[in-house]
Parts: sequence; structure tokens; C-alpha cells
Amino acid sequence: MKVSAWSVIKNEAQFIGYGLMSILDYVDEVVYFDGNSTDGTLKLLDYIKAKYDTNNKIRVFNNKDFSDFKSDYVLVFNECMKACTCDFLFYIHPDMILTDPGILTQKDKMKDLAYSVGMRSFGGEDLGLEIVKGRADKWKLIMKNAMGLHYAGFYGAPEEDMYFSAITGKEHTLHKDFRKYPYRVADSGIKISHFCECKPKARREQKMETVLVTNGVDPHTVKEALASHPRVHLGTEKNEWGDFKFEPRKDPLPDVFQKHREEFEAVLR
Repeated sequence: MKVSAWSVIKNEAQFIGYGLMSILDYVDEVVYFDGNSTDGTLKLLDYIKAKYDTNNKIRVFNNKDFSDFKSDYVLVFNECMKACTCDFLFYIHPDMILTDPGILTQKDKMKDLAYSVGMRSFGGEDLGLEIVKGRADKWKLIMKNAMGLHYAGFYGAPEEDMYFSAITGKEHTLHKDFRKYPYRVADSGIKISHFCECKPKARREQKMETVLVTNGVDPHTVKEALASHPRVHLGTEKNEWGDFKFEPRKDPLPDVFQKHREEFEAVLR
């Protein structure tokens, strides 16, 4: 069995190099659809590909920006999935760092249609906080590239996920309880550190505003949300936007940061 890692990206230079180096030895293909990055993302990917990609695993498709966060967003995601050539597709965000490869070291044992990964989420511009409440600790990110696999929903939609049309037809329902899916979601043993709320505050605000506006929230409510949302301000208070808790990160950063930080910073200067 072979595994493609894939993601749709734009201006991800802060973490994408570390994420890529953490998975490169464990997957058979990495597919990025880039939406016209301007922050050095492409320069960094070119550098990694030239220096470390001895087996030509990395494939970057340029000019793949989407015109809206609904129909065109879904279209680009599905195009990215179709560009993948392996038996399984691993949707890994550019700010996710693989810390335990789990079943990726035994890919011949991958027999199920879907796999979950263990997730730890972090925040803070200094990467110093762990989100210990308010984020799921298991995500369904690996799916068999078969049975009409496709992406559905839109940016931030409650049903945004990957689905098998041969099994679920036109029904698109995301289940927090994996046992509710009409197929088994096996535990991959993979562990990931997700630095989801570690970008500058302005970008956290932009992300949250886009999610809310795309989902039809009125402008006044969006303004209120940006002023008090825990994921924007990294607060632990419970409010109408969620019940989050942040604690100081106790573990050291993944080794990939120490190994490549100076190297990647020099590339991006």
C-alpha cells in the first residue's frame, strides 16, 4: 500500500517546511495545490525538493487559488485529491507536524477504509500553549482512495470532510463519534502536533472572520466574535463561541524544529 499526503496551501512558510520534513520519509507522495503564495512558501518547497527529495515524492501545483470559500473551494480540494496517485490519501495541514508515524511504518497492514490520527493542538505566537479543551484529540484524516472518495462541505461548514459516495451517496454528515460512520475508522497509531493557533493574531482574526462570514453570520455578530473568540485571543474563558482551555506547553518542540530552524530561516531571508 502507498500513501499520498496532500493539502491545499497558501502562505504557509511559517510551518510547512517542518511539516513536510516530518512526513517525507513515511509517505510515497506529497501533493500541494498552492494558491499563489507570496511569503516564501514556494521558495522553501523548492529548496526542500532540491536538497531532500531524492525520490521525487513532492509535487507542487501552482496557481490553484480558489475564487470563493464555498463551491470553488470544494472544487479545488477535489482536484487536489484527484491529483494524488496512491492507495490512501492523508490530508495533513501544513501546520501539522508528524511526531509518531504509527501505521506508516507498516503500510502493508492498511486494510481499512479510513484511519484516525491522534492530535494535540497548540497556540501562541511563541508556540508556548497547548489547547487542552475545545479541540478533538482524534481526527479522521486518512481515507482509502476508492469508493468515490471526495471532499464535501465548504470552509468551516459543519459537514466539511471526506466522504465515500459509493457508501454514503449524497449524504454528507460529519460524525464526532467515529462509530457512527457506515464503515470502520481504525486507529492508525499516528500522532500529530497541530500548531493551529500559533500564527500571528491578525491571521487568526482573518481565519475566524472568513469562517463566520462564509457560514452566513451577520457582520455585527462577526465583529463581536472577533472581539471575544477564545481561538483569536487564546483565552480560557467559556463563552458563546466555545469552551476552550489553554495551558503552557510542557513538552519540548518536535525535533524537526531544532534540526531545521536555522536552515529554513536562512532560506526565507
